Amino acid sequence: MWNRLTGWTKHSDFASSLVAAVVIGALIVWLDYRYGINWPDVQVEMHGLLMDIFVFGGLILALNKMREKQNLKRHYHEEIEDFRDWKSDESKYRILGNIKRLARLGEKRFDLNRCNLDGVHLKGLVIEDSDLNCIDLANTHISECTFKNVNFIGAQFGKALIRCSSFIGCQI
Repeated sequence: MWNRLTGWTKHSDFASSLVAAVVIGALIVWLDYRYGINWPDVQVEMHGLLMDIFVFGGLILALNKMREKQNLKRHYHEEIEDFRDWKSDESKYRILGNIKRLARLGEKRFDLNRCNLDGVHLKGLVIEDSDLNCIDLANTHISECTFKNVNFIGAQFGKALIRCSSFIGCQI
């Protein structure tokens, strides 16, 4: 039974907080019953404790999630930096995977200068205020992408297939 109880709390911070609040509440009720403290006093303290747990716990949880998201973004940007200037198939797919992960996290700014994305498929990306100079996009399929204020100076678009994409304020 204990494994069943803890199993569903492992994947959710909120569930863990809820279990902690219930355990603390039960402990307070048990101490009150054992030592004969007035029930109205316990209720007041328990309400205060639960409010503290939910308010401060929620605040800490939100800040932790924001920090985690920023750390993920930084990690993906660092991986792109690690594969910059490589001319292998592995590097271009690793860079593309990191671009897609960053896009899912809401990132729109990229530093992809000197990256090799020859022959990949870019679909549905929104890239704004970014540096893509000297990027290799030869033989690339670009569809449904939006590029806004992007620097493409020195980029290679040889035999690239571009469909339903917009280039707004870009330097090409």
